[in-house]
Amino acid sequence: MDKIHPQLRQWMGTRSATDVEELFVSFRDTVLIPRFPKADVTRPRNDPVNEQRVNQAKALIESLMVHRQAQYDVDSLVLAAHQAQIVQTYWIMQGAVVRMPLGRVDSLSRQSSVLYIRPNVGDGPPHHDANDYNDPLAARESIGTKHYSDLGLRGGWIALLDTGVRTSHTMLCSSTLCLVANCETGGCATPYPNTSSCMTYTGPCPPDAGGDMDVSGHGTSSAAILVGNANLGDKLKGVTTASLDCFTVYGSDNKVRVGASVKGFEHAIARLNQVIVAEMQDNTATDIADVSAAAGHAYQAGAMVIAANGNYAYWGSGEPARSRRAIGVGAYYFQGEIDLPYAWGLTIDERVKPDLKAPTYTETASNGGDDRTQYFGGTSGATPYAAGAAGLLRDWMIVGNSGMDPGQVYAHLLLSGDKSSPFDATSSAGAGMIELPETGKSWWGKVWISNNVEFVEIPAEITDTGNMKVRAVIWWPEGPAFSGNMPIDGHNDIDFQLRGPGGLKVDAESRVGVFEIAEWTGVARGSWKLKVSPITMRRQPQVVYWAFSAVPAP
Repeated sequence: MDKIHPQLRQWMGTRSATDVEELFVSFRDTVLIPRFPKADVTRPRNDPVNEQRVNQAKALIESLMVHRQAQYDVDSLVLAAHQAQIVQTYWIMQGAVVRMPLGRVDSLSRQSSVLYIRPNVGDGPPHHDANDYNDPLAARESIGTKHYSDLGLRGGWIALLDTGVRTSHTMLCSSTLCLVANCETGGCATPYPNTSSCMTYTGPCPPDAGGDMDVSGHGTSSAAILVGNANLGDKLKGVTTASLDCFTVYGSDNKVRVGASVKGFEHAIARLNQVIVAEMQDNTATDIADVSAAAGHAYQAGAMVIAANGNYAYWGSGEPARSRRAIGVGAYYFQGEIDLPYAWGLTIDERVKPDLKAPTYTETASNGGDDRTQYFGGTSGATPYAAGAAGLLRDWMIVGNSGMDPGQVYAHLLLSGDKSSPFDATSSAGAGMIELPETGKSWWGKVWISNNVEFVEIPAEITDTGNMKVRAVIWWPEGPAFSGNMPIDGHNDIDFQLRGPGGLKVDAESRVGVFEIAEWTGVARGSWKLKVSPITMRRQPQVVYWAFSAVPAP
């Protein structure tokens, strides 16, 4: 792997060696991110219980910085030797925004502690009446989230990393916006002021914190699909009534900032958000550094990361959707359920992306005026639907449970797709289109496997009579692997078999991806087993999350 981003490599070959650029340098990371406290989303953010948990998160952050500081002291000497001036460092990962001459980049990249160097300024956002068929209401019904919101589920606490938000829009003014902060202009300062509470304001709308950097309103549209109110009618209302934090990670030139994105992840975790929506794309970067590393560490801290897969069809999935511990979202044109072949394909270590698909090109809020709307398309328009579904699904799964790993929600989200194994290099839709079930039964959990375990069997009993659609899935989180200071393939191959009454066996074997799905339809009453078997284990032991459902057959 080249340690230097292609764009930066081009600059080095065509510009003066004395030209100074703002870059993001990722270092080898040896600090393990712990699981952060879980918020009680049934209480307000500033409830004493949640304030206590936020303070516990602050203590963890302070401890992480203490552990990192010794390494930053060493890193700063390496950077100074290459005329690199540090602008910002981070606790969620070992990395820094620096300003340095292009002529010193190559020698810096040769340092054993340096993992990757890229420009801090990245790509633009992954862009994208009277027609009832493209309204969010129709999309919500299609993916099954309306049923879950009708149960009184809110969707928890969600963080959106995007171009900003037009808080004066009628669909967002006086809605569930909790915090709006600009991570590019310094609005995401550390330490974290008022971390446990929402904004206080006297006017009719929250402060805009710089507004939406995108002329059409990329972040405004994302926010409205997630939590938009019914001021323009129930048909345009958002997927959830979650408490939403909006973090601007784009500059005034509408280009994403790597450092601001990492800072956005840090703030989202510090504020105990359970779902982080990453609306950005870059399929020329690596999936083991900067934004993808932050996404993977956010998962370790306990958050789900739902990311736009991007729209560069010929270049593969973008970052951080390509991350090993994020759900990459593809898109289908909602009217007619037409598959859209946006960015897709296997990662370099043979993981399928996107993981699943959600509807796009629906009508929602725009930046053209406080009551204006637009069609919001591409994978950007699909990602808020998948994120809203994940939030509602988590709300449903934690009823009667003290906590929930993000991997368990991932598995159940994949279970709601309409495709099954095998998955190969031509899989452009992952688990397929989301449709959360309205009835039936489900089970979920996790197991650990290694080369010392021949297989693990998980029992389940179906008591319903009549024809049922039985569906089961496994998903496992992988991390980057290294030999010395060089990244190597750490992908594990795990097989899965669904076993039913009468000797029924449904194989879900394939050699790619980090999920397997088996499906069977018929009379299902009786004892079932999910058999999980390690095939090729490059990194072990490995936790495997599983989910199993039986719903009435259509």
